[in-house]
Amino acid sequence: MKKLLILMTALTLTALVPAAEQGGTGERFWLNYVKSRAAQRLPGVPGVYSSTNKDKPEDVKLPQLENVDWSFRTWKPDLVDTEVLVAVAGTGSGFTLYVDSDQDRDLTDEVAHESWLNEYSSWYFGPAQVILETANGPVTYHLNMRLSAGNRSRPYLSLVTGCWYEGTVVVNGKEKNCMIVDVDSNGVFNDLNPGGRSDRIAIFEDGTGSPIPLTKYVQVDGELYTPTVARDGSYIEIAPAQNVPYGYLEVSDNLSEIIISGTNGYFQPDLGKERKLKIPAGDYIVSRWYISDKDKTGREWRLGRYSSQKSVTVAEDETSELNISSDIYAFLEVSRKGNGYTFNRSMIGADGKSVDLRMGTGGYPPTPKLRFRDASGNYDKTFSLEYG
Repeated sequence: MKKLLILMTALTLTALVPAAEQGGTGERFWLNYVKSRAAQRLPGVPGVYSSTNKDKPEDVKLPQLENVDWSFRTWKPDLVDTEVLVAVAGTGSGFTLYVDSDQDRDLTDEVAHESWLNEYSSWYFGPAQVILETANGPVTYHLNMRLSAGNRSRPYLSLVTGCWYEGTVVVNGKEKNCMIVDVDSNGVFNDLNPGGRSDRIAIFEDGTGSPIPLTKYVQVDGELYTPTVARDGSYIEIAPAQNVPYGYLEVSDNLSEIIISGTNGYFQPDLGKERKLKIPAGDYIVSRWYISDKDKTGREWRLGRYSSQKSVTVAEDETSELNISSDIYAFLEVSRKGNGYTFNRSMIGADGKSVDLRMGTGGYPPTPKLRFRDASGNYDKTFSLEYG
């Protein structure tokens, strides 16, 4: 099996990949389970905090510890009907976490999780193992935990995925690496949430693959396939897409880069080769766009928006147009604070939303200047509007 190079720090593999099987929708490939601290840094995985509760849940057994300030939070995986309790034991020197891994309300036999990193009033823990009893048997899951203790008596706790599945698949006769990520950290690996947080998939060859949103169709080597991912992430079935209702999206000439995503696919076309895109019909979001141009000196500029949320609908057998204006407007915002004033520059596009303007190398343009001069001309000074 080829070695994957995706953030493989502190990981564990469970079992070898068996031979592919013929599933209900295509060839089935069993994947390896990986636990890792690095899972929380994968693309799309949020770092959302929730406050802990000081009230001890009923019928919970806690370790007998002295001089401990307890607080609690629960994790509700969609894979089962039970909740997983996480208890935070705060002391004068730090925190210890206890995870009810078997959901029996007894934390006296659980692992005492100590932080592996402490910086800027944040403590990092995990990955912590949880066993989820499903109708098909027990399923292992791991959580990464980050505790923010600006308020030590009632800290905030982030619970995010600490695992993923990966392995080797065969697509059109070619071996490729595959990775499945539970982005919304609910224990399920096949969520499709248009406009929200879909789980993520990567199918790639050598090197590092970047997981993209899981959609009804995935594009591999220019061809469409239908992926079927197990709810627990343990396998994937891949079949050539059949009876796809196609439409067309015509992209304006000024656009140099776009990414469009929706329930039916995630596409980042090479606009240097094609401007009329044949894609599955459906509703899409333009999640990123860039316009490149040169000024009279030959310097290249890039105007764009990374999270534009501009919507476009592609109907079957019809052509839709995607036009984004290159017009930009600069505004100077002035606000008074006490006896002083603050000045801030903003740039928006023709749709009234903020845009990003960079030089071709990716750097910011020279710092804008502000000149102040009174009516008499006695006061005449120029200041820089620093970025950030």
